[in-house]
Amino acid sequence: MHNQAVLRPNNKGDDMRKVVLMIILTISSSSALAAKWKYETYKDEMTGRTASYATKESNNTVKFKSPYKIRQHGNIMIINDGEEVLFSIPEGKIKCSGENENRGTCSISVKFDKDKAVQVGAKEFGDDLTTIQITEPDFLKKLIAAKKIRIQVEADQNGRPEFTFDVRKLKINTNLDK
Repeated sequence: MHNQAVLRPNNKGDDMRKVVLMIILTISSSSALAAKWKYETYKDEMTGRTASYATKESNNTVKFKSPYKIRQHGNIMIINDGEEVLFSIPEGKIKCSGENENRGTCSISVKFDKDKAVQVGAKEFGDDLTTIQITEPDFLKKLIAAKKIRIQVEADQNGRPEFTFDVRKLKINTNLDK
């Protein structure tokens, strides 16, 4: 496998995206993670490139209808200190399929602390439709400043589930004024 999807987000179909998704699924299987951020580093042995990521599981679970019929957490993953910010669910499909020139894009609802909910830009990430990349320029800055966020996505055949995250104590190295 190569590490280009983590380091360069526009390479659709890249094997690294599958690795990122597997990491998300592995992390989402541990309920103890809802309390704190988890930090990991992945080194691609083929290229020697390294990617770091911080992950956070939602405080709540949402039960999806058939064919999934499971309770699941949402997950936030911040790759390479903010180079990419992802949201995922372990199973189901996030509807993010704009039309024509906007194909593969969507808006999701996000509420930072007690502010009003806002629409935030996102796009498909990978091929399985369980993960989206948040594309809003100020999203990471607002996330770092917040204590709690709520994310609501449109899920195929499951309405608009809402996931709540305690996002305090995120530690990343980033220059937000880039």
